[in-house]
Amino acid sequence: MANKISLNVSEEDVRAFAVMLKRYHAKEMMTGQNDGSNDTDMIEDNLELSDKEGEFSDARGLYGEMNASQRLDLAALTLLGMDEADDFEGAMQIAKDRGGPDLDAFREMPLSPDLMLEGLERVSPDTGTGVAEERPVQ
Repeated sequence: MANKISLNVSEEDVRAFAVMLKRYHAKEMMTGQNDGSNDTDMIEDNLELSDKEGEFSDARGLYGEMNASQRLDLAALTLLGMDEADDFEGAMQIAKDRGGPDLDAFREMPLSPDLMLEGLERVSPDTGTGVAEERPVQ
């Protein structure tokens, strides 16, 4: 029988954080640069578009309420979803070594919510599945 992965962060918090990130990235796509923009336009627009009241505050708030272990779980789940590691333990070690991905990285990676959820599906305690169960029997 495979080992179950014990997460410090709840599945509900992972899913809620992913939804918040998706909402943010969807808005960012709508306000992105056009092909006629130059460097000065991009700098000014980025300053105007970033950190407005409420724009990223819900994700920042939930992330801020998490302890370091829970944040590390989010990072490891994302790395697992990116196939950076074969299992959760490997993804956790990479996350520790790299110190993330962190909130800024999640903000900059439009696919981070999907990758995080993919990692969660691979280790979801509610379904009883784990990465070890997906490996071929040796």
